[in-house]
Amino acid sequence: SDTPAGPGVDEEHQHRIGKRGACPTAPQAFAGYSIVNDCPELNTLQQRHKMIGKTILHAFDDSTACGWFVGKVVGGRDMFSQKERRELTKAEFVVEYKRSETGVKRLHGRVASDLCLATFGVNNWWLLLEEDSSSSQDTL
Repeated sequence: SDTPAGPGVDEEHQHRIGKRGACPTAPQAFAGYSIVNDCPELNTLQQRHKMIGKTILHAFDDSTACGWFVGKVVGGRDMFSQKERRELTKAEFVVEYKRSETGVKRLHGRVASDLCLATFGVNNWWLLLEEDSSSSQDTL
């Protein structure tokens, strides 16, 4: 399988708090989904657990990926190895990307991600998507 067993430790994709550069451009939801305006509550374990299975847009701004890419939250810190827990102190979630959806070879598999209020928003690093109520099928 192309998907690693645990989240990747990729220094270039360690998401930092702060503003992005010129890339990426404004995010756009795709057919059947809308962008959620407010960051979900993520203070408790129960609130963070509700993120599992959610679809997000995540901004990447580096030499191999520039833009907003769709991913799915597949787990939390319990998926991290001991080494990853020590090295990835801010990451709380594992997001899975599929090359067929991102169009970027390097954005395939699981990535440890810092999804929090400080990194949420159109001028930051991630957005939550929700399936439109009128959509009867998954368009991913």
